[in-house]
Amino acid sequence: MKKTIIKVGIIVIVLAAVACGIVFALSNSKDNAGIAELTGTAAPTSEVYREETESETLPGTETVSENETVSQTDAVSEQTTEAVTAEETIEETTKAPGKAEIVEIFNKSVNSVKKNASSVYLNYCENSLVDEPVINNRIVEKVASRLIEANMGVNEKDELYSSRSDIDAKFPLANKSYSSTLTAGDISDASYSVKDGKAEIVIKILRDEPGIDPDKAHINNAFDTVKKSDIVEGAGDVGMAFIKEPSIKVGYKNGVIKAVIDEKTGELLTVNYYHEWSLTLSTTVGLNVTIWFGLEKDYRIDY
Repeated sequence: MKKTIIKVGIIVIVLAAVACGIVFALSNSKDNAGIAELTGTAAPTSEVYREETESETLPGTETVSENETVSQTDAVSEQTTEAVTAEETIEETTKAPGKAEIVEIFNKSVNSVKKNASSVYLNYCENSLVDEPVINNRIVEKVASRLIEANMGVNEKDELYSSRSDIDAKFPLANKSYSSTLTAGDISDASYSVKDGKAEIVIKILRDEPGIDPDKAHINNAFDTVKKSDIVEGAGDVGMAFIKEPSIKVGYKNGVIKAVIDEKTGELLTVNYYHEWSLTLSTTVGLNVTIWFGLEKDYRIDY
């Protein structure tokens, strides 16, 4: 995530520079220090297995006694009742958990990673541009598009975290002893399915409007995100000289977690985090900018 923030810092500085007609030297931008280390969906539904019961063949039209007719009718009725009861029981035992329960299952699994995992692999981290930048200056807009395109793509790949300190620092939530405090109130939807002994969970996070207090953002209960403080630090004194700090707003949408959990042990095997975040700001020379970025991180966990 540090590389993500450095890239965004570079973008902010260059945009401010172009708007003011200033050329900045960016050769040492990769050496910015003190930037916080951060990390950057059709959902399957649970299958319900139903036991199909064969239709009962009623007695034929041959002549039978009244007692035999009553006995056979009672037998058919009893068998039908047993079949319905069995079907209802199967439905109850295989019914998919609700949103709150799915969140609880995910939390328990992901929160055990920092305690029990022997290693965590970051398969990749990918930055993307979700929409074209919205800038009230066509010249700057073209520069921004080229600059952002050059800085997007996979910028971290195949990283191994094997020490407890590295796992705590690199795996969400960074530098905390836990990885999720999500509740049902933070999500818009969730699904749960089981295949080959593995539970597959998909959780969709509610949107957080630009300018939201980071402590109140739904997404920050499970994702490491870029925050206003990171933008300010990434731009540095040079960039902030041309940016109106109060105008900086960050928002989040389309947050999705896809997790695979061992159904027997409850251990988290893989997890993918994707969300989109916006940067809105104004400069001292009247430049207004809104940019939406995408950020995806994919992990594998070993025990």
